[in-house]
Amino acid sequence: MTQKYSSTQLDSSSILNNLLPTVKTLSHADKIRLMHFLTTDLVQREDINLLEPHKDYPIWTPFDAVEAADTLLTVLAEENQKATT
Repeated sequence: MTQKYSSTQLDSSSILNNLLPTVKTLSHADKIRLMHFLTTDLVQREDINLLEPHKDYPIWTPFDAVEAADTLLTVLAEENQKATT
């Protein structure tokens, strides 16, 4: 079975095949820069909202999560008891 490719697919595939050996020779830092560039480009094209600089974002932390700690200790104690019986 023969697959048919459009000229755009062939051009992209050809470009990528030529590009990959060069990418493999890049330093670690340059590969990171390339990843950053590609990710930023994709985000802009897809209109994805990323974190904005200098803006506060709330995050959950286990600090002072007493109920969560109590629940975890209860579950661990139950599992420990099951394992020993």
